[in-house]
Amino acid sequence: MKKLIVLNQVPMRSSPGYGNKILDVPANVIVEYLDAHRGIPYGGVESDWFQIKYRDKIGWSYAGYFDEYGNVLRVDVVDLSGLQTPDEYDAKQYIILDGRKKVNQCGEISCSYIMKKPLKEVLDGWERKEPSVVARIFKGGSDRGTSSQTLIGLLSSFDYSSVSMSEYFKDELLGRPIITPKRIWDALKSNKIIMGVKIGRDGIIGHSGNINHWVVLDAIDVYGSQAIVDVYNPYNNKFEIYSWDEIISNTAGIDGVVVPVDLDSFDGLDDGFENDIVEEDVTEEAVVKAEEPKEVLSLSKKLNILWEDYQSRM
Repeated sequence: MKKLIVLNQVPMRSSPGYGNKILDVPANVIVEYLDAHRGIPYGGVESDWFQIKYRDKIGWSYAGYFDEYGNVLRVDVVDLSGLQTPDEYDAKQYIILDGRKKVNQCGEISCSYIMKKPLKEVLDGWERKEPSVVARIFKGGSDRGTSSQTLIGLLSSFDYSSVSMSEYFKDELLGRPIITPKRIWDALKSNKIIMGVKIGRDGIIGHSGNINHWVVLDAIDVYGSQAIVDVYNPYNNKFEIYSWDEIISNTAGIDGVVVPVDLDSFDGLDDGFENDIVEEDVTEEAVVKAEEPKEVLSLSKKLNILWEDYQSRM
């Protein structure tokens, strides 16, 4: 089903042109395209109108307020079966435990992605090994977020070693962590990184959001001091692409976790990865790459996706 990005808030009408308004579709959301009518008289000119579906509503809106959404990045990455809420419009990271909705599962789902395990298996295993910690965080009526040390403990209970980002990137002389695209690239040659960021209520990093959230830095393309970052985002259980500036300007101040992994055997839950440095007639400072999906996206396609996602955040 073709999808569209809503560029500005637009009224949805019962018919093209002057039909009764059903509701206003907010800017920056993704809707389904169903049909089109061309050459509809409106405001003294001929105009095109799209039939769209937004949530459970179907109606018509002016075509000029939409761009086609061509994101081909993978969705439904972590197995969340048996836990998801019945509301199809909830964030993917919202789950039902002990008969209650839990909304703070981004850290646990990030660990599930790194360990390539279904979330239910991770939560059940963690409860068996650390029942008091689990009870405090999300059992019964509890629904707390996780700290970097909590995630380190969770990973340790499954025999994964890890270290905080502040410790991993610490410069001994300066006494503080130094985090740059090149140092992230170096780390991703043998690790995955869970990083604290700020999101809005749509789950997008930045977007004037102030909600603390964990994501996984999965891969990075570095171009001098700039970079494009492949991110696994538990909020909607999918991969997303951001600029380095978007990531670094929206850190949450809750640190992060660096987790050693075997990239040769790491399949990203169905997609394999290769640990290849791009070998071209350029210096390492100009272009360096940590890893790519087997179905490699060209740089131009990656930039197109980044541009589309940037437009959706405006």
